[in-house]
Amino acid sequence: MPKILVTGGAGFVGSNLIEAIVSSGAEACSLDDYSTGREENHVVGCEYHKGDVSEEKDLGVVGAVDFIFHLAAKARISRSFEDSAGYFKANAMGTMGVCRFALERGIPLVYAGTGSNHGGRYRNPYTFSKAVGEDVVRMSMGLGLKASIARFFNVYGPHESVCEDHSTLIGSWRGSLARGEIPVIYGDGTKVRDFTHVSDITEALMGVMQKRAFGFEFDLGRGSPLSVLEVSRMFGCGFEFRPDRRGEMQESVCDNSLARKVLGWNPCRNLKDYVDSEKIRTSPPKK
Repeated sequence: MPKILVTGGAGFVGSNLIEAIVSSGAEACSLDDYSTGREENHVVGCEYHKGDVSEEKDLGVVGAVDFIFHLAAKARISRSFEDSAGYFKANAMGTMGVCRFALERGIPLVYAGTGSNHGGRYRNPYTFSKAVGEDVVRMSMGLGLKASIARFFNVYGPHESVCEDHSTLIGSWRGSLARGEIPVIYGDGTKVRDFTHVSDITEALMGVMQKRAFGFEFDLGRGSPLSVLEVSRMFGCGFEFRPDRRGEMQESVCDNSLARKVLGWNPCRNLKDYVDSEKIRTSPPKK
């Protein structure tokens, strides 16, 4: 039975991926520093370790593994301006540590990149640090590492954070409604994003591992872009408009043709179905 390490396994995407790994019959383990990961995301059957991927001694506690999904990262563009050094340490140096660990032991790896990379790597500290992480993976591949890069586009779904500081757009709006607050749109709502269900993401990641699809850079997005205003109408409530936040691109649209061709991937979950199923189309009280 293969043993698979998920860094950031107590987080949003990581916990969903671990569910898929355990369901497949493989053995799963997680390394997470719990800065945003949560124990409530733990999956029965997974072995959990607390540690920092940028620290070699922490990586060593997981023991022998057969495959690595490197998802651990500091996320969110707006917060990265306040802690650029911390983002670089976690996302760039952390990836260096994981790649070194994998290279020394001959372990294949999938690196979770970000679709924001297509909007310019120098736009904000978050995107830059993740882009440097991609460079580290490419360098390591040149040294013999079997790896692929998988860039995520606006992921939503079960286990998503609803905390304003750490959540994506859908999670942030869900959290606002749950707290009885009016959800916020930054800018005029014309930004375009490719919203992708986390189950579609995990299916693609499992496909990379199962097909041994190394040497690729996959863009994992739904391929059906929507404006923020279009999404807001699905919620059926009022929104507060605030000035746009710096560092964000106007459009983030995914070309998923490579993943479809190589992995046979078919992202099929619809955002509206998720919004309806979560019963979040209710208006919060007025402030």
